[in-house]
Amino acid sequence: QFGMFINLCCWQLWKRRNGIIFRHEALTKRQVLLACKQEAEVWRFRLPPGKRQLTDQWCHTFDSAM
Repeated sequence: QFGMFINLCCWQLWKRRNGIIFRHEALTKRQVLLACKQEAEVWRFRLPPGKRQLTDQWCHTFDSAM
């Protein structure tokens, strides 16, 4: 599921890039990481029940980076 983690991160970076370029948003690293964590919590329900604990690890990774 590492590929899914990378996809989540890339998706959030893409959204932040568009926010900066098209809406002139000024986002901090912490805000981007928080958005990644929130998205991971939503993605939890896309995973089979036996693999949902992976998102806990992802959230921990984002918390550590903040």
